[in-house]
Amino acid sequence: MIDSKIVTIDDNAKVLRNLARQIKKSEFKKYIPELKEALAVALSKEKHGVAIAAPQIGESVDVFFIPASTFAISKNDENEDKYKDELFVNPRIIKHSKKIIMSDEGCLSVPFKYSHSVPRFEKISMQYLDENGEKKTINASGFLARVLQHEYDHLQGILYIDKAHEIIDVDESLKPI
Repeated sequence: MIDSKIVTIDDNAKVLRNLARQIKKSEFKKYIPELKEALAVALSKEKHGVAIAAPQIGESVDVFFIPASTFAISKNDENEDKYKDELFVNPRIIKHSKKIIMSDEGCLSVPFKYSHSVPRFEKISMQYLDENGEKKTINASGFLARVLQHEYDHLQGILYIDKAHEIIDVDESLKPI
């Protein structure tokens, strides 16, 4: 079982800087409970996490998890029961807008840091396999596009601080997403 502790840059963890390996269908289901548990544990402490990638729990594999609550937030919808948790396996960005948006970002793996100036594509299309191995495409804009790009970067060994134009320290009461 994967440790549910979030790996941080303070751990000097190489896993956060590795290119994740693609996984086989037989491995998919293994990561669902582990990623959900790790995010739940993180949220019980941090309160602002919106997704989690396997490298953040010590596994350099090509998978990340977005809970239903994040999809609801992206739609400004208080009824998260309309949405479902989604596992993104071996994802690839297949299309993106030319327009770049600068916005706020933080990361569970980069504690007590935040930025108001992380550039991301305004819109993206991403292909991935779901937890059943079904090929899917998601088209996203705004907040959800930002989350997808942030998590995808984790699989490429990239942290948001590598892209941020300015990074600020925050006190513990203002922990970042």
